[in-house]
Amino acid sequence: MRAQLLAGKSDDDILAFLRTKFGDYVLLAPPFAGQTAILWLAPIGFIILGIGITVSMRRKHTTLSHLKIISTADQARIKALEKRHKYSGRRDT
Repeated sequence: MRAQLLAGKSDDDILAFLRTKFGDYVLLAPPFAGQTAILWLAPIGFIILGIGITVSMRRKHTTLSHLKIISTADQARIKALEKRHKYSGRRDT
């Protein structure tokens, strides 16, 4: 590119050279064509993927928040069972 600038070529000539050598991928805003469609459609795909992940996480969060909390009576029974198991000398390992 430097050699072309020193040779006095115009911007359009240099751009045409770059497009023939590297394709439309080197352009800041490539034209929508079969080869460059992925460049245009990928951001839309990432947005849809992000929305899907967000919706999935929110559904999971709301499902978990509706679980019943253990009552104090049940917590007391669990602690009593743990103490009984601890002092019985049994080991389940």
